[in-house]
Amino acid sequence: LGSTPALSGASATFESYELGFHQDLNGDGVIGPITTVIDTNGSTSLVEVGNNFYLNSVSSGSGPELKYGGPAVVAGQFGGWTPFAVVQTATGYEVALKVPGADQYSVWTVDGNGNYLGSTPALSGASATFESYELGFHQDLNGDGVIGLAVHAGATLELDATSPGSVTFISSTGTLKLDAPASFNGQISGFTGDGTLAGSDQIDLVNLTYSNAIQSSSTYSTSTGLLAVNNGASTIDLHFIGNYSQANFKFASDGHGGTVVYDPPVLSSGAKDAVSMESLFADIHEDSRGAPVVSEATHEATPALDFALVQLLAHHTNSFLA
Repeated sequence: LGSTPALSGASATFESYELGFHQDLNGDGVIGPITTVIDTNGSTSLVEVGNNFYLNSVSSGSGPELKYGGPAVVAGQFGGWTPFAVVQTATGYEVALKVPGADQYSVWTVDGNGNYLGSTPALSGASATFESYELGFHQDLNGDGVIGLAVHAGATLELDATSPGSVTFISSTGTLKLDAPASFNGQISGFTGDGTLAGSDQIDLVNLTYSNAIQSSSTYSTSTGLLAVNNGASTIDLHFIGNYSQANFKFASDGHGGTVVYDPPVLSSGAKDAVSMESLFADIHEDSRGAPVVSEATHEATPALDFALVQLLAHHTNSFLA
């Protein structure tokens, strides 16, 4: 009566016959098409069945097949581009694709029947456009450890007035460039530095004119995490997550008329004490009789207990060296 054409043993058509035969006809150890759950996100799973992809409901285990231009999408149809994540939206689905081993990503918009409607161009995983999709997927799609916008070491993340979301600095020496800082209302976390402009994370407030008054005019609230950067004419508010103080924030010109915020570390109380004691010892000298003396200025600036300790140690050191 008829027959199929010649088929690969891995084809979905041939593997579907195994269900009727109740046998593993192609010897792959499975009766029927091999089913792989690629991603589960909320109520939806991205499932590969044979060489095709389905956007299945977690509760029912069924859903529309992913299609492009009418026919079902087949694994390898677009070269290395591979679907790897899905999220259901109000009008259908978004499906994330990547090229394994390369920094190339794209997001498809799909209707409720699985039909391709459009996509982003190929994007770097570190691009603000792609990272903004992570907020909708609720997943770290690019594997940088952050869901949403991230500033990578030595890199610049530039945001315009329409860029949404909070920003995380992954390592020091990254730069967040805000083209419209007054419109940015996200929270900033991971902001750090080594005490130098070159070795610290930076936030470039492009259109806030730098002036020497910024350092003294700006304020930081430890209770709200709000840094109000004030140049005497206007104020930009930045919201930080983490343990900071007023002394954490320093300011400089960005070289183009704007203002850079950067973060030198604050010495701990122990480190401050060590520095203070070191400066005291450096000020000890001998008088004409060879007795250790601490200068009057240092004496006046030193708490009585600390001064007594320094004087005692000075005498001890002098006796030991003698």
